[in-house]
Amino acid sequence: MKIVVDANVVIAALARQSVTKEVLLYPFIDYYTPDFLLEELVEHEEEIISKMKTDEFGYKKALEVITKKIKIVKRDAYVQFLNQAHEIIGKIDKDDEAYIAVALGIKANGVWSYDPHFKQQKAIKLFSTGELIRIIKK
Repeated sequence: MKIVVDANVVIAALARQSVTKEVLLYPFIDYYTPDFLLEELVEHEEEIISKMKTDEFGYKKALEVITKKIKIVKRDAYVQFLNQAHEIIGKIDKDDEAYIAVALGIKANGVWSYDPHFKQQKAIKLFSTGELIRIIKK
């Protein structure tokens, strides 16, 4: 199963010990994300470290574990799908176009996000954490 994971899911998995982290580390789902995710994590690093109640070393170790599980998709691998992604979600939230483009490019089963904007489009399935847990339990 191929799932595109949004930055807010990764941040939630890093920020606290949660079911989100358990689902993200589940071995039989392949997770993908656009390459700019790493930039977003750097941008929010201090906030995440604060929520984790750890230091930079603890953050880096947790980040290493999570990013080993997520395949980073380079822009040139999904750029050809950005126009189609713009049609799907660009008018709703331009910042989400890359996630949709990656999903289209890798023929993902869907996107896992806590962003409510994804619910406003119908082209790509939006997975909730609960749905992924149900899939894992099967």
